[in-house]
Amino acid sequence: MKRKEYIAIFLMAIFIFIAVINGYSEENEAIHFRADYVEYDEDSKDIYAKGNITINYGDVQLNCNEAAFNTEEKKIQAKGKVILKDIQGTFFGETMEYNLETKEGKIDNAKFSTHPWYCGGPKIEKKGPEKIIIYGGFFTTCDLDSPHYSLHSKKIVIYPERKIVAYNVLFYVGKVPILYLPFYIQSLKKRKYKLDMRVGSNTEQGTFVKTKFGYPLSLYTYGKVYLDWMSEKGVGVGLEFDYDVPEVTKGSFYVYHIKEKDIETERWNSRFSHWHRINQSLTGTADLNFMSDRLFNDEYKFIDSPSEITPDEGDLFNYGYNEARVNEELKSHVSLTLNRDVYQATIAMKRKDHWEDDSFEKEYVYSPEFSLSGFPRKLISIKNIPLYWRGSLNAQNYYTSEIGHYLFSADAKLGLTSGFPLNRYMRLTPEVDFHQFLEDECHHNQYDTRTNLRIHPVWWLDMDVIYDLEDTLYKKDGCAQNIEPLDKLSNRNLFRFNSYTNFIISTGYNFRGILEGKMDNLIAELQFISPQKESYLKKVYFKDIYDINEGENHSLQGEFLWEKNERWYVKERFNYLSYNLNMIDVNTGIGFWLIPKKLKLEGNLRYDFCFSEINTSKPTEKEIIIWKDLHCWEAWVSWKKRAYDEEIWLMLNLKVFPNRKLGVHHNVEQNEWDFRTKSY
Repeated sequence: MKRKEYIAIFLMAIFIFIAVINGYSEENEAIHFRADYVEYDEDSKDIYAKGNITINYGDVQLNCNEAAFNTEEKKIQAKGKVILKDIQGTFFGETMEYNLETKEGKIDNAKFSTHPWYCGGPKIEKKGPEKIIIYGGFFTTCDLDSPHYSLHSKKIVIYPERKIVAYNVLFYVGKVPILYLPFYIQSLKKRKYKLDMRVGSNTEQGTFVKTKFGYPLSLYTYGKVYLDWMSEKGVGVGLEFDYDVPEVTKGSFYVYHIKEKDIETERWNSRFSHWHRINQSLTGTADLNFMSDRLFNDEYKFIDSPSEITPDEGDLFNYGYNEARVNEELKSHVSLTLNRDVYQATIAMKRKDHWEDDSFEKEYVYSPEFSLSGFPRKLISIKNIPLYWRGSLNAQNYYTSEIGHYLFSADAKLGLTSGFPLNRYMRLTPEVDFHQFLEDECHHNQYDTRTNLRIHPVWWLDMDVIYDLEDTLYKKDGCAQNIEPLDKLSNRNLFRFNSYTNFIISTGYNFRGILEGKMDNLIAELQFISPQKESYLKKVYFKDIYDINEGENHSLQGEFLWEKNERWYVKERFNYLSYNLNMIDVNTGIGFWLIPKKLKLEGNLRYDFCFSEINTSKPTEKEIIIWKDLHCWEAWVSWKKRAYDEEIWLMLNLKVFPNRKLGVHHNVEQNEWDFRTKSY
């Protein structure tokens, strides 16, 4: 007999042996029985047990106080604090009849739990692994003995990991029935689809129903359908397709269209974005945007429901929604980028359109644009001190609305840099760049130098003394470009008070050029984040930009956070800009835990103080938020009033479904209200 035939017979014997062993082990699966008292009748093959009984058989575990068990038929009659656990969930009852082999049985005065559902009734019947019937029972997600809410029915059918079906259902809040449903179906599968819905009314669109339905088309793709009905405007339809193959490609395509029936005008919006890795070094990107008018997003963008709150965090709640903006410009580009160890090269086409009067007009076009950047590389070493070089080249054929025709321009840079440690406390870093610029008939040469002296005398102080020099080497007569020379000395000082507090101050003096004989702005910045949990002062940020020449502040901004965990917090922000009519914007947020982790009250105020006028009596924005933990539910109410807008939010969601929310929103100023659902 040939060798191959021996091998085939040997493998067949192994497979048969494994099959026999598996069959034998299944037919003779061990039953583990433990109790305080056990009797065995050899004739009837019955076991009678009492006290702290535990029976294990496969994936089934049974606990009770008293049981009669037939070892041949594998039938059990149990009573007294019966607990049965299997892959479907956990059953509790007073008495039970159960077949370990077929996994069928009946339980009296029973309860059943499978996260997040809790069910119960006078009788539960288990129809094998595929079906559970509850007679005259209830189901809920509240785990209290007296649940806050529950659904009651004469017959509840549970198909594990599939669905719950109930008929003639009464919805109870506490012990009070408030709603009747002829039938109810609850899926137990993991939801693949996501659905958002808004139902409401406003002045512009009339009564409306807006829906967004999302579904995963494959492992790497996701589709969304937008379908909106508005009594005044008509029907709007949109599609969105997202894809993401990790490390290979990702992108999105979106389009939305509506023909407004009241003014017979077609309006639309579309966008396309794409990124693709062609190989390890080459990637391509595209971003295209088109829109019928600047106000489209502001009127038709699907507005999401309030963000999911995180009450355990001390920061302010992130209420509100993603408000669309008026779009004044559209930007599009297509590019191809090559990355190497020593350089990066990109070729691209770009376009920007700006809204003018009643249409989008092109502001600039680059067709094409090429850029090449060389990363710093060591050129030579002088006495073990390396000298690095870098370079770049940019060329573009471009059009601007001001010029009215296409021009070609190019510029190239070549730079050298190095670092010289003078001693253990000082380091000198000089840089020099040569820059050549060409545009149409004009070209000029320029050089830039920068020298930085870093002084680190002690651990808590860093001092930088910087000297910048820029000047023109050659300039052709008739060039429109006016290159201003630069001759400036500046300094920057960093003070470390400790490992979590920094203070930075910087300024400079320009000897030549347009700012000849003038000081730079004096910039002071303080950063503090407390590492101590018991500290009340958690964060401080302060930045001041002071114009030395004019003798006035250009801007002033800061942020402070005081907090005592699970008790209170105060958050203060302010911002001042001198060119903004000498206005200082102040935002104050105060939050209190009236009941730790159960009830929170928060208030936010925003004031705009004008130094030229006395007008500080009314805040420009007010907000009040109340959040309440309702055990199995959570609810919050928010009211917000701005200068031209006022809105009220009422939101309620079930904790076991944190991504499903129900709420009512009312915008008083725009006379708009809507009911919103969110499954994202």
